[in-house]
Amino acid sequence: MTITTHYSEHERVLTIAVSGNFAFDAHVEFRDAYVGVDAGSHFKVDLRNSTYMDSAALGMLLLLRDYAADGRGKVTILCCDSQPKKVLEVVSFDTLFDIIAADAPVPADNKTWMVSPQLSPSA
Repeated sequence: MTITTHYSEHERVLTIAVSGNFAFDAHVEFRDAYVGVDAGSHFKVDLRNSTYMDSAALGMLLLLRDYAADGRGKVTILCCDSQPKKVLEVVSFDTLFDIIAADAPVPADNKTWMVSPQLSPSA
């Protein structure tokens, strides 16, 4: 599992990209990726390269949602047609988050959605 982040201060957008297994062992690194970022930001969680998601990962997404809600921020999830997408569908997370399929066109108001190639590992 690898978590990389990119923050656009100008647009107040934090992209958190998770690759590999998104599970309990990622909880500290995932939380560290967003704590300290303005809660009013737009948080984008990129799961296109994630191959597995467990219930702890669902909890991490809910904690991020709560964090963003404190500042009237927004959380969007990008995922591909894989196990994580199926998990998100089964638990009806589409009612809590904007979930965008990896092959969907970028929304007009979301021109910065695609993950920057300059992602750096979070520490």
